[in-house]
Amino acid sequence: MIIVWFGVCLAAGATGRGFLGLKMYTVNSGSMEPAISAGSVVVVKPKTAYKTGEIISYYAKTETGAKIITHRVERIGGNVYVTRGDANLAVDEVVEPRLVIGKVVAVIPWIGNLIEEIKARVMVKVLLVLPAILIITNEILKIRRLIKR
Repeated sequence: MIIVWFGVCLAAGATGRGFLGLKMYTVNSGSMEPAISAGSVVVVKPKTAYKTGEIISYYAKTETGAKIITHRVERIGGNVYVTRGDANLAVDEVVEPRLVIGKVVAVIPWIGNLIEEIKARVMVKVLLVLPAILIITNEILKIRRLIKR
């Protein structure tokens, strides 16, 4: 069973796609320690509403764009969720319901580091190998044309 989950996590995490309505994300910081360590994968399931104390993943704006954050719902105020990382002293975010991806239903420690490494290696190969193949193919075609003349 663990091997199956490992394979599912690698496939879903490496491709960024969900599996059976669940989505998986790598936690990059220690803001949720000790409950969730950096490098863990969180399995997230969408719900219609969330309760105080639940851990949710949501989209947040940053200086460089949007990113996914996983924090605990500290309280519910009006039509927003007020969240905080367990390791943070102060409340972090006020999150609109439309930005919530879902509730964390499982945590798989350390596997996120492996997924990120695989994604990085694949991108390096794509960025290095693909241009090399194009250049080599182009040169072979040039040589063939020259030989035909």
